[in-house]
Amino acid sequence: MPEETPGVANMKLLAVALVLGAVVVVFYNIQIRNIRKESRGTTESMLQMAVNRQAGDTILDTDIKIVEVPVPYAEGSGNYITEKDRKFAVGTKLTQSVRKGQWLLWEHVIATEQNNPSAKIKLKMRKYSFPVDPDQSPMEQLREGDRVDVWGMFIIKKKDPEAYQVIGNLKVMEVPSARKITVEVTPDVARQLANVATNALGRLWLTVRKPTEGGTVSEIHAELKTLSAVPIRGRGDFD
Repeated sequence: MPEETPGVANMKLLAVALVLGAVVVVFYNIQIRNIRKESRGTTESMLQMAVNRQAGDTILDTDIKIVEVPVPYAEGSGNYITEKDRKFAVGTKLTQSVRKGQWLLWEHVIATEQNNPSAKIKLKMRKYSFPVDPDQSPMEQLREGDRVDVWGMFIIKKKDPEAYQVIGNLKVMEVPSARKITVEVTPDVARQLANVATNALGRLWLTVRKPTEGGTVSEIHAELKTLSAVPIRGRGDFD
C-alpha cells in the first residue's frame, strides 16, 4: 500500500482537529447552558391560599401552601410571594379578600393607595355586600369582575310564589365567602336591594353571565318596585 504524502496526512490531521474542535465547542456550550439553567432554576416556589380569607384577616401558617411552578408561569402571575418570604407573610393582615387557590401576592399583604380595595370603586358608586343562597348560586365559579343577575322568590299581589330577576348585570367586586357576594351599585340600588331582600321567601340567589355579553345594569324589576321601597320589619337578619 503506497504511503501518503505529507500534505495529505496533514490535511487529514487538520480535518480531525476541526471536528474535535467543533465537538468541544458544542459540549462546552451545552455545559454552560446547563449550569446557567441550574443556577436560575426551572421552577419557582409560590405561595397558594389553602382557604378563603377576608380583608383584615391575619394570615396563618396553615392558610398557605407551597406549590412548585415553572418559572415562566410564575413570572406571568404578578408580584408573587415566594417560599423564602413565607415568614414575612405569615402573621400579616390581608389588605383584600383572597380565595382558596389564589396565589398570594405582595399587594395582598402590603397596603398602598393603588391596591386599596376601595380604590377600585367607580366614582359615585358603592360596594354593597349581601348574603345569597349557596345551593342555587355558582359561588365557586365567581371571580372579581364577573357579571351576575340577582334572583329571588316573591309573592306579588297575593299570587302564588314566583321567581323574579330582581336586577341584572351587576359587577362582582369581591366574593368574601361561599354565602356572600360584594357588588358595585349606586347608593339607591343598594337601598332597594336591602329592602327587597327582606321581602324574599328565603335568600336571594345568583346566575352568572358570559363575560363577553356586555350590556348595562338593569333596573329593579318593575313588579318589585313597591317591595324595594319599604322593608318588612324584622326580616333584615340573614345570619
